[in-house]
Amino acid sequence: MGLETVSTIGGGINTLKNIYNAIVPSSTGSTLSYSEAQKQAGSQLNNLYNSRLKSSLSSVNKDLVNRGFNGQQAGTDLATSTAAEIEENRVAAINSLASSLQQQSFNNSLQQSALNTQNQNAAQSALSSSLDWVKGLYTQPNLGNVFGSSSNNGKTSSGATDWISYFQNKG
Repeated sequence: MGLETVSTIGGGINTLKNIYNAIVPSSTGSTLSYSEAQKQAGSQLNNLYNSRLKSSLSSVNKDLVNRGFNGQQAGTDLATSTAAEIEENRVAAINSLASSLQQQSFNNSLQQSALNTQNQNAAQSALSSSLDWVKGLYTQPNLGNVFGSSSNNGKTSSGATDWISYFQNKG
């Protein structure tokens, strides 16, 4: 085998390595922490709950004025309990959305990891097949295998004998 062939094979192996590295990413990504998920959920829901709180307290105050309870303890207690209920709902909604965001992040990371593993397995299989082909370039063919026979202590089995007989009879 000449040096050109060895050089070509070496270049082919480097190409295969580059393909493998391009197919298989090195990281799986990170998942969202619960505090990050809470921040995202809060940024999505806080404006909604702030407007709901403002609207509800305005409605309660109008109702208290119409009923004559404005400035009295019963009216203040009603406004406070309304605000507390809305805050409680806000916290529950933010926690629920944060849990969903974190779970979604985990599932996405898990799916990406599975895809990376699948790509890695495919790339390794392709590399293995390619390397087997390259190894085949370095080995000399066994003519016994080509003719469907094998050698046993210098004696040829019937497969090669059949071929040899065929060519002798043709001649």
